[in-house]
Amino acid sequence: MVKPKTYRILGVVFFGLFNIYNLYAFLYVPYKSDQDILKVSYGIKSNPLRKKLNIPVIEGDMSPIYRYHQFYASNRWESGNEYPVNGVIAHPYKFVDADRKTLRLKEEGDSYRRRINDTIFQQINIDSEIIGDTISKRHGLLFYMHKSNLLLDTFVLVKPYNKELKLDERGVDSVAKKWHLDYLVKEK
Repeated sequence: MVKPKTYRILGVVFFGLFNIYNLYAFLYVPYKSDQDILKVSYGIKSNPLRKKLNIPVIEGDMSPIYRYHQFYASNRWESGNEYPVNGVIAHPYKFVDADRKTLRLKEEGDSYRRRINDTIFQQINIDSEIIGDTISKRHGLLFYMHKSNLLLDTFVLVKPYNKELKLDERGVDSVAKKWHLDYLVKEK
């Protein structure tokens, strides 16, 4: 049996480690300043570059949720269109991560969903790496979700479709073609 004093000691140790980490993150900034990173064109202004590299764009109905900041891993954009309707593919969110050293786009993550029936959705997550504004590398994950899982924001897979399919560039292109997301297709 663990004594209450042990819990207090563990709590103090974890609290202390957490504060040391935050102090380190606050004081040690080997990157450009937050003011400089806010000047990076990682928003809608970068959509022409995204189209050129066959990377999902920030849709017109998306709003920035997090501003880029030292403590955030990325900037998140969300759409009000979380559930696809009438055969339209939904693009519910996008993450954008800029390189703090070069002040260029670095990595992006996107989610697209299509409706299979009233409760089952198929989702593709596309991760894109941007190299020097001229090359992009993509990979993805395709899976099925139940609507209740979407409400809980969990990734519990639905039976009998309980398989995730990892996708390389060609796989991402294949799904993009099938879903009529033509601007994402690299090999036409």
